[in-house]
Amino acid sequence: MLLRSLRDHWAEAAPRLYGASAELLLDALPPLQPHSRFLEVSAGPGMLSRALAERIAGLGRLIAIEEDPGLARHLPSTRGRSARAVAAVDRLPFAAGSFDVALGNLAVGDPLNDGARLSELRRTLRPGGWLLLTAFLKGSFDELLDVLTEACETESLPDARRALLDVREGLPEPDDLSSALAAAGLPVVHLGVEERALFFPGGAAAFEDPLVRELLVPSWLVDLELPERAWEAAARAAQTYLPGARFAVRLRTAISTSRVERKRTAPAAEEG
Repeated sequence: MLLRSLRDHWAEAAPRLYGASAELLLDALPPLQPHSRFLEVSAGPGMLSRALAERIAGLGRLIAIEEDPGLARHLPSTRGRSARAVAAVDRLPFAAGSFDVALGNLAVGDPLNDGARLSELRRTLRPGGWLLLTAFLKGSFDELLDVLTEACETESLPDARRALLDVREGLPEPDDLSSALAAAGLPVVHLGVEERALFFPGGAAAFEDPLVRELLVPSWLVDLELPERAWEAAARAAQTYLPGARFAVRLRTAISTSRVERKRTAPAAEEG
């Protein structure tokens, strides 16, 4: 599941989702070597890019790409240290073997498109290059999805209900992510899972929050729009289940490290 949204609340809401997983990627960086070439894909407005550019200053150069021009203009661009570009993950405008390290913060997790994205990332990495990724796993957002699915059923919105069920079913398990990486020629060196929660002041407050209304639900429903009566039904249901209590939404985040195999040197032939 990819979270891309052009709504006005991106800068306010996205850090609450993307910030913790960005820290996971920074902590997982391989040992830095001079003149290393870094690529970040689906960089959004640059939450990870800015911290990464500071982390590798003097040791490497970063190129951050984002498919949406409105978000890409916020990415860091400093001569000799960082650059930005508008590009999609499955159509990277770089030669094969251009990068030593590639990173994607919540850039995978869509079973329909991950194969093409991972193959393209593999193409741009040199032999021995590293790929670091985070992805939301199955079980994430269950509390929100439960209430929203019930509201769609109550309000007779079968298409929206089906879309929400598809989101739940489409989230990967760790083994799914490992298999997709291996199929793309990116064997996993390490894969860990972090569990945390998003907290809202109450059930009703969760469904008034821009993070839910302007970022998550539009990314889940794509071309569908949830009518106001469904939002009101969701808020009532959440408040009934958790009156006056904080509403916690579970997040399961995978952090994976893969490495492209180095080319093997053929043994020298023995002289006869």
